[in-house]
Amino acid sequence: MPGALVRAALAAHDVAFIADFSNYASPYHSRSGFPALTIPAGTRDSGEPLGVTFFGDRLADHDPLRYGFAFEAHKLE
Repeated sequence: MPGALVRAALAAHDVAFIADFSNYASPYHSRSGFPALTIPAGTRDSGEPLGVTFFGDRLADHDPLRYGFAFEAHKLE
């Protein structure tokens, strides 16, 4: 079921990946078998660590790595 939700979201919005800045979507991608990559992205006002998770389509393991690399490169500028 989670895999169907992820695939439906990707198709409905015609996107190659989903970026999750809140980690609220982690139950979906963790059980879906879709590739995901989480990168530290700072902290919330409360001091809690914040990460961004990129996840893409099934069997496209290289995509989250590409998006994460681009995010990190931009973050350092």
